[in-house]
Amino acid sequence: MNPSTPPLSPEFPVLPHDADSGVIRRASTPPNLDALAGEGIWAESEVFAIDQYHPDGSDHHPRATARALYDDEALYLQFSVEDRYVRAVQTEYQASVCTDSCVEFFFWASPAAGYFNVEMNCGAAMLWQYYPDVAPPPPGEWRKKVQPSAEEAGALERWAQLSLPIEPEVSGPLDWRLAMRLPFAALKPYVGAGVAHPKPGTVWRANFYKCGDHTSHPHWGAWSSIGPELSFHQPTRFGQLVFG
Repeated sequence: MNPSTPPLSPEFPVLPHDADSGVIRRASTPPNLDALAGEGIWAESEVFAIDQYHPDGSDHHPRATARALYDDEALYLQFSVEDRYVRAVQTEYQASVCTDSCVEFFFWASPAAGYFNVEMNCGAAMLWQYYPDVAPPPPGEWRKKVQPSAEEAGALERWAQLSLPIEPEVSGPLDWRLAMRLPFAALKPYVGAGVAHPKPGTVWRANFYKCGDHTSHPHWGAWSSIGPELSFHQPTRFGQLVFG
């Protein structure tokens, strides 16, 4: 290589053959977080069906969808779930909300950075973490993570249709919705300003999930296939989202 030639920018790995792709459309105005599923500005969003359930789960495969929009300041997420066996006992920030009736959004904003996971149970108790290294950890070890402070998490505005706690479990049909406003500025301390603020054409690798690890009918659903391994922490298997 000529010493004067700048190094090539890192690239995302090849998209898995069974990965899904979608578009995060630009919102004409900020959507209301408490709107009905697909109502108002949310109707502008593509619908991401969380319908690929891992075979290790139970036969409960709730119908779950996600919507995503953005503007100059933030990413907006809306989840809608037609559920049963609903349970939610985690109420604190950074608690293991995946053990409850839960939805999740994992996103990898740049091949030069790590990935985030945002997890919320049906009452909007939240876990939010950043994983600086996307490479698989050594056998027997867990990925190194950074946990944003509660003060930082306060910038992520959330709305939930249901209230916490939900115990005992509700076994009958129960529909629920969640929504979030995730300011891009909240990502800046971890990935830098350039990565934190996407523009039209920006590509993220990401996945939407639905789970309920400690419900009576555990299940693990994804928008883009996670393959045979039962793990949501597989950034190289994330689907592709393009900002429109």
